[in-house]
Amino acid sequence: MQSSSAHKYCFLVLAALFAKSVFGATDVSGSISVDTTWSDPVYHVVDSVTVEPGVTLTISTGAVVKFDYGKFLNVRGTLNAQGTDQERVYFTDIRDDGAGGDSNGDGSDTEPGVPWWQGIYVRDGGSALLDRVEIRYAGRYYQYYEPGAVYKTGSGTLTLTRSTIRDSDRRAIVLNATNAAHVIENNLIDGTAQYQGIYLRDASGNSTISDNLIIGAATYGIHGRDDSSATLSANTIRSSGHSGIFLGSNSITGDMVIENNTIEDSTYHGVYIQNAAGAVTVSNNRIYGNGNNGIFLSQSTLPITDNRIYGNAMRGIYLAGSETTPDIFRNDIRDNDIGILIVSSADPLIGGSAANANDIHANASHGVQNTTDTITVDARFNWWGAASGPYHANTNPDGEGNEVSDWVDYGDYLSEGTLQRIFQDRFEKAPTGIRGNQEGNQDTLGL
Repeated sequence: MQSSSAHKYCFLVLAALFAKSVFGATDVSGSISVDTTWSDPVYHVVDSVTVEPGVTLTISTGAVVKFDYGKFLNVRGTLNAQGTDQERVYFTDIRDDGAGGDSNGDGSDTEPGVPWWQGIYVRDGGSALLDRVEIRYAGRYYQYYEPGAVYKTGSGTLTLTRSTIRDSDRRAIVLNATNAAHVIENNLIDGTAQYQGIYLRDASGNSTISDNLIIGAATYGIHGRDDSSATLSANTIRSSGHSGIFLGSNSITGDMVIENNTIEDSTYHGVYIQNAAGAVTVSNNRIYGNGNNGIFLSQSTLPITDNRIYGNAMRGIYLAGSETTPDIFRNDIRDNDIGILIVSSADPLIGGSAANANDIHANASHGVQNTTDTITVDARFNWWGAASGPYHANTNPDGEGNEVSDWVDYGDYLSEGTLQRIFQDRFEKAPTGIRGNQEGNQDTLGL
């Protein structure tokens, strides 16, 4: 009997050692109540893990953390995961053999994909520092109304830098009901199956979202709504299913700065803003190749300045609503179907002085078209593509520049434009930071 028990014990030990050597993962689950470091090569989250308040979980450089179906990492304390360019920290699907090997021991029978695991939830009072990490196949809806691969709510800070989030289900990053200033900088966000790349809802802490490359979001590259405030700067947002940047849903009451971004190839709009009650600015962006409008603005008043808006399938700028009275200064608006379309009693100031002149030229139909016969739009001191001014069948039939409709004051037009050359020099000499710091990611994606 004793011999049998000894043999059974030896068998179990050998079996455990064999499983460890074949599958190469350390199983983890439950609550972490003391400061802990995960330094093994691979961790397997068999049930969701919670980092308790006042406790720090550190994940070592090069470690791989794999999740079973529907599981998540719940951070009420502090999460610290910092990789290097050579050895990143990975958070991924247990079926992902591309990081940490065949951890579920089924060879090639299963492949990773979404929806799978939930994400990293940084709760009220919790903080996370994620630098040079890669998060794959997360963002599954399970417990939370607005899940994301990385989700932050309440107090405490999220710092996410020089990292990759790819193949997310619903959203890549969510800032929800939080008044802290978070930093999301120099990341690659590649593909969300259902919704946004970055989603801000009542995120009022004036976060910094800069130098990110956001590709293939199912709806919006960046979506801000309600009392959200942020600086959106030097991001490249490409191939969004609806709009590159979308401010609205109900309204946007916080302050938003949209500057120095490149927004291209959205299915509908480059920038969409509706019911903006806070201080919003749109400046120094390059917005081109979008399927509908470069900028869509409804019931909002804000400055649109120093942008390069071109090659959009319908309008460079679309303005709607009696509360839409933006200042449109020093923009290069060209090669759209219509440069600026004004409907439903919108009343912008387009140029208005030599110092604020726009270049509006080479648009297929009109440079400026106003459909409201009770408002004459001030569009003086602009260049229309020719020294002879814009074409109007009655008031300037010899004009060789872009056509203008009735109810547009195009007086004091300029004889030449300069903005196209200035913008070309500016954008060629100032690429966004993601291009300099994410070369490895871009090589992988063929960018």
